Amino acid sequence: MAQRRSRRAGKDEPRRSLGPRARATRERLLEATAALLRERGLRGASVAEIARRAGTSAATFYQYFEDVDAATLELVRRAREAVPALLEAARGSFAGEAGLARARSLATRFFDLWDTHHAVLRIRDHAAEEGDRRFQRERRDAVRPLLEALAAHVRADAGDGLHPMAAASALATVLESAGAHHRALATLGIPREALIETSARLLVDTLA
Repeated sequence: MAQRRSRRAGKDEPRRSLGPRARATRERLLEATAALLRERGLRGASVAEIARRAGTSAATFYQYFEDVDAATLELVRRAREAVPALLEAARGSFAGEAGLARARSLATRFFDLWDTHHAVLRIRDHAAEEGDRRFQRERRDAVRPLLEALAAHVRADAGDGLHPMAAASALATVLESAGAHHRALATLGIPREALIETSARLLVDTLA
């Protein structure tokens, strides 16, 4: 996880109403945090460096965030705002050519989500696996709507023999893993488009 601070990180920052100038400062701090996470990974971001890049001070950072983890959690929450678009792609039948097109759209949107928020989502998953309950909650809340949507298709269309949530979890794991690692897989000669097509056909084979 990004460098732990001496302050207790067990609470999310309190929400408060901010004026335009304060919102702009907060946005600069979040942008600087996101940039450092992309460049340096899990342990490369410090409050001092974030503040320097945002053109402000560490004292100002602490007016908005308890620590680097709190700023990272806000970025994770913003990444979760893409979930409704995923759910939109999951509506409707996955049967036939229209269903395959729908599956391709769902897989593409999943890959796009990971391309846009790769560093933040990797940090979320790493922290969740280490037992951080805040990041576990964010991961659960992000994936649950998609699991429920896919499980509904299993119940309606896939027939007997499949546990709906188990099948949905397996499909979501395929999508997430492919989306998270497609850049590394490209070095093995596996293009992004081929992974999207394969993921889409797995969706169709299971859900239709």
